Amino acid sequence: MIIKTEGMILSQRSYRDSEKFLTILTRDQGVIEAKLRQYGQIKRSQFNLIGPLGYFRFDLFVLKQRYTVDAAEKIEDFFPLRYDVEKLALAGYFCELTQSLAPPREDAWVYLRLLLNTLALLEKDRRSPAFLKAVFELRALSIGGFM
Repeated sequence: MIIKTEGMILSQRSYRDSEKFLTILTRDQGVIEAKLRQYGQIKRSQFNLIGPLGYFRFDLFVLKQRYTVDAAEKIEDFFPLRYDVEKLALAGYFCELTQSLAPPREDAWVYLRLLLNTLALLEKDRRSPAFLKAVFELRALSIGGFM
């Protein structure tokens, strides 16, 4: 079965030369782990561009609760965050925290929206990194049920 969804890549693990395991926060499936192989629609040039801090439109093949990426189309990559070490470290922290708090295989649209909005504000220097860190932590914990 093929599922079409949008999601943010939170982390990746390399496996062999032509495979990666991606941890993806999706709108309707929550946090999932999907295998990305370099074959078919995923070509070598596109394979290297799919990584953390990327927001993509995915076609996921599902077989026995295991996900494989069939196609990925970039929506946003938050590339300017990579120019500043402090922003990049903070964005990585946001992804780790979201990965820990978001429910696996459940609707996680609220977490995805919070993460995307925070990264957009961080990328465009609309707020200070310290302010965004505090607001993100408090909001993510309150969504998670920690009051």
